[in-house]
Amino acid sequence: MEIEETNQDLQLAPLYETSSSSESKLRKLRTIYKTQPEENILEQLETYKNSTVLPRDFVNKLVQEFKFKPDKKFKNDQDDNVTNTNDQSAFFKFIEGRRFHNIEGVHYPFPNDDDECDRLHLQHFLNKHVWQNNFSSPIAHILKKSSTKVLDIGCGAGSWILEMSTTYQDAKFIGLDITPHQPSKIKPNNLSFVQANALEGLPFNDNEFDFIFQRLLFSGYPESKWPFVVDEMVRVLKPGGYLELTEADPSIKQTGPAGTRLFAGKGGADINACYKLQKYVTEQGNLENIKQEVKNMYHGKQNGRLGEVSIENTMCAMKNLKTQIMNIMQVSSKEYDEIIKIATEEIRELNSYYPMIRVYASKKFETK
Repeated sequence: MEIEETNQDLQLAPLYETSSSSESKLRKLRTIYKTQPEENILEQLETYKNSTVLPRDFVNKLVQEFKFKPDKKFKNDQDDNVTNTNDQSAFFKFIEGRRFHNIEGVHYPFPNDDDECDRLHLQHFLNKHVWQNNFSSPIAHILKKSSTKVLDIGCGAGSWILEMSTTYQDAKFIGLDITPHQPSKIKPNNLSFVQANALEGLPFNDNEFDFIFQRLLFSGYPESKWPFVVDEMVRVLKPGGYLELTEADPSIKQTGPAGTRLFAGKGGADINACYKLQKYVTEQGNLENIKQEVKNMYHGKQNGRLGEVSIENTMCAMKNLKTQIMNIMQVSSKEYDEIIKIATEEIRELNSYYPMIRVYASKKFETK
């Protein structure tokens, strides 16, 4: 396919502005391509690598962005009983231009569109930096075995499991989420995705997985459902296998009046879930070798570039929750935006942070 590079370069030229963030440039690119067939996008982007208008490293980033764009079709490799359809209206709804899940009875307030996926990728690498790893469980040795199976519950954009399945290519990885917005074409061969609602049970056999990972789902589980979900995880975990849970306290500490008001508006979520993980794991009864680790995610200028990226992630999350939180706070859209602006400066100046807690444990072997 031939492309008139002059016209395309002129169309793409506004993307390469020093005043524009990467996220802004990507949004503009999506707008440019919204009426074009998806199969043409990568071919066009490859052509732009020779562009005289855009630097090659930037175009390479755009190529990667669209390579990992979720496919319109959702393929479930695990169970024919799980719904598989090309009709996205069955999975998604749109509110004020943002895409959300459309699963009845599920309270998960964040959108699942491209902008939120970008934030989740950023959040993944922030978490990895704070913990200095992708997991704490002593399972590195089994990840090198072809018989090992790993489950990521609430995998979202797939950031963690994409990295893990690329790093440990012998093991088999499965990402589970309530909606199909993960890459389904360009991904490691040892990775598959399943659509299911963990609140209704996990669609797997007993004793199937060697390692089960779950991170930051406090906003998706009612407090009353945590014991059931943990029971389900333990049911599908092999004896000797490890379960690892990580949650955060979303109430930012050491902030000012605007921040205190903003971060208190968490409707429907158990914001104290991170402090109950050890209790849930202990009371389940079939887990041992229980360990807990605590880290703080610091914001603000005292923490250099990491602090600024933390602010970007946190405030982007609050912007993505705007529709829900402004209704809880009973403020107008303009008032909410002003609160966001003031809170951003507060956490930048006050060295604000939020705690993160990770609990991991192994499943007991059955005694005869």
